[in-house]
Amino acid sequence: MTEFRRTGIHHVAYACRDIEATRHFYEDLMGMPLVHTEVKREEDSYFRHLFFDTGDGSC
Repeated sequence: MTEFRRTGIHHVAYACRDIEATRHFYEDLMGMPLVHTEVKREEDSYFRHLFFDTGDGSC
C-alpha cells in the first residue's frame, strides 16, 4: 500500500458574523495578509470570500 503523504491544506472556509473582525484576526494577529476578495450576490443572499497568504505558496 502506498503511504499517504500530506503536503498542505487546500482551503478552509468559515462563516462569520463580523468579516472585519475576522480580517483583523488573520491579518493583524496571525500575520497572514489579505491577497484576494470575491463577492457573490444571488437573488436572496450575499457572500464575501477573503483569501489570505499562508506563507507557503497557497492561499
